[in-house]
Amino acid sequence: MGSFDRLKKYNGREKEKDKEKEKPPKTEAELEEERKRKEQEEKEEEELEKACEKWCGVVCKILIL
Repeated sequence: MGSFDRLKKYNGREKEKDKEKEKPPKTEAELEEERKRKEQEEKEEEELEKACEKWCGVVCKILIL
């Protein structure tokens, strides 16, 4: 094993690649579930942004008066 190989292992890159290789491929159901979860998170984030903008507007109006 050369010094470059030792350096790569020291950095942990080889271990990460090995872990990725060991993982079984995702099924269609898992991919669909992950996509739905991401969409739900994005929707919740958008709703939170809208609520924050609404309350910021209310607070600004109160402070101006």
